[in-house]
Amino acid sequence: MTEATRIPSPAERRAYPRIPTAIPAAINILTGEGARPCVVTDLSASGAGVMIDGDVPPAERVCRLDISWFGTFEGITVREGSNFFGVRFVIGEAERQHLIAKLAKYVEIGLSPATDEDVLEPGRPHLTVRTMDGVTLDCDVQDITLDGVLLKADVAPPVGELIRVGNLYGRVESYQNDAMAVVFVDMSRPGVPPPAF
Repeated sequence: MTEATRIPSPAERRAYPRIPTAIPAAINILTGEGARPCVVTDLSASGAGVMIDGDVPPAERVCRLDISWFGTFEGITVREGSNFFGVRFVIGEAERQHLIAKLAKYVEIGLSPATDEDVLEPGRPHLTVRTMDGVTLDCDVQDITLDGVLLKADVAPPVGELIRVGNLYGRVESYQNDAMAVVFVDMSRPGVPPPAF
């Protein structure tokens, strides 16, 4: 994913904190010690951010990450901090496209472990976007993470505008090669009703 969809601007961070994400998962570092429970805090077609209790595995270890509903992915660990590390996926293009479709469906309707695989549609994933002035857009997903999305759209809302993307809210961060970079934001702060659009 591009930097614009991963890193919100300082103004966006102040006004609208990013959506907290915690997807149950299990990781197996392929050294014979078995699977350990963990939480996925970010997910993209190239890898995942993982929080775990206890010792963080060393970098460059082969692992298998089983993420609720999203599937099981082979990868390589990337050392980050005291209880956080990354996993760089080692997957083919078909698996990558399937994961992008699942991420788009997660943003569109929300998912649970009971959600059926049949909700995925063939072809390039798309998301419905609604602007503050009520315009509805059907956008192709170019790239997506749990933090943001890169969308191809016929209409270009201005940078900084708050929009609705599926079931989530986002702020238009930038435009790159005719695609709109959107950072998801948390509109569920107590006492602040979300915008009606």
